[in-house]
Amino acid sequence: MAIKVRNKDRLFQALRKSVPAVDAELRTALAKAGDQFVNTAARLVPVDEGDLRESIQWKPTKATAENGSRSPAIVIQAGADKPGDEAFYVRFVEFGTPSSPKQPFFFPAYRLMRRKIRGMLSRAMGKAIKKSGLGK
Repeated sequence: MAIKVRNKDRLFQALRKSVPAVDAELRTALAKAGDQFVNTAARLVPVDEGDLRESIQWKPTKATAENGSRSPAIVIQAGADKPGDEAFYVRFVEFGTPSSPKQPFFFPAYRLMRRKIRGMLSRAMGKAIKKSGLGK
């Protein structure tokens, strides 16, 4: 089966033109989504001294050739990177131990926010595509 595309050069030119706009809109939407996720998780986390709550953060990832990604992305993390840091115990709180019950906060925040975040990203892409002139 063959498909004939009229004005394909114009279509490809418009697609290439829309990539920077989509990238910029996605970066903005991801930053907003990261902030909202961090706020939601911080409201759900059990607080003793506040170290764990303060450790919840997001940061942009570095797009590298190794992971094959050139699109914007973020990483959301809670707890510390090393056992010597203040909030190394995040997994013990989230999943529990034999001597203490689990007190999940990260995955419940994810389940609360995932549909909203998907919608935010979809709207950002649609907005960028319309701005570039493809979605008339």
